[in-house]
Amino acid sequence: MFDQIQDFGPFYSFWAFLTERLNKTLKNLNSNNWTGGRLEVSMMREFQRGVQLETAMKRSIQSTDSALEEEFIQILLGNMTTGPLGTIQDASQAASTKVRAGPVRKSAQAVDSGLKQALLRLYNKEQPQVHLGAHDMEGTETLHTFIQTYQHAFLSGRKIIPSSLHGRPTGSSLIQVYFDNVPHAGEVLYLFSHWQPGVNTKHDMLYAAVRWMVPSKYSPLDNTGLWDHFPELGVETWELGAFVNPTDNFPPAIIPMSDIHCQVARRIAQHTDPPMWITTTIDRVCDTQLLSALIDTL
Repeated sequence: MFDQIQDFGPFYSFWAFLTERLNKTLKNLNSNNWTGGRLEVSMMREFQRGVQLETAMKRSIQSTDSALEEEFIQILLGNMTTGPLGTIQDASQAASTKVRAGPVRKSAQAVDSGLKQALLRLYNKEQPQVHLGAHDMEGTETLHTFIQTYQHAFLSGRKIIPSSLHGRPTGSSLIQVYFDNVPHAGEVLYLFSHWQPGVNTKHDMLYAAVRWMVPSKYSPLDNTGLWDHFPELGVETWELGAFVNPTDNFPPAIIPMSDIHCQVARRIAQHTDPPMWITTTIDRVCDTQLLSALIDTL
């Protein structure tokens, strides 16, 4: 298992690889006696042919001076249609769109006191820009106290569902962020966008309100340095049931969703004294890396 981890990367990558996904799909199909792996090989060859065509057309569009030829190639690539044409275009589009908002939950939800303070810290991080109504400051705007919340959002193709939607933590609400190259894990409470008059922010910027877990100084293993040999797993330990005070300046209680590195899986290590949370990353291999690797082998 340890050799496989180093050869193939995080656990998520095992199941994200194209052949595994094909295998899962093909189990439910009538193969018409085209068995023994022949159907999988045929589909992988077609995928490889698609990569070759995609590469050739992109090279052609860079060397042509004809507007008509350029438009024709753009149509073949699918760039002038309403959506991607297949696996190659799907992979390229997913790689270029890290964050995508899901359906709106509430278009105008009032901000609670804790989130108000977090928004103040967010906007006033560099210089004073906003204030609460009773604390007027010259040259600043009154904080807009309504947000638009979302049922879920997609991060590199994986769905993140805030815990407030179910009233309890769920596996899909647990995330990891790096601050100064140090991993921090937490639970997404809300996914929202916020428009603030007088402040230069994007109206469609997606934010995550997070409560952060407290790092533990203990390890469930006698050999505390074992995980250092397998950084691909991203194993970390945390104090059971403990969270950072949301009024602390660090880690920030609100972050842009694009800052999230990946989701994490969390379980309780009950054989330790005291018990603790233990997490591992559910990272994924970037689709662009997969495509580049395939193209390099052609």
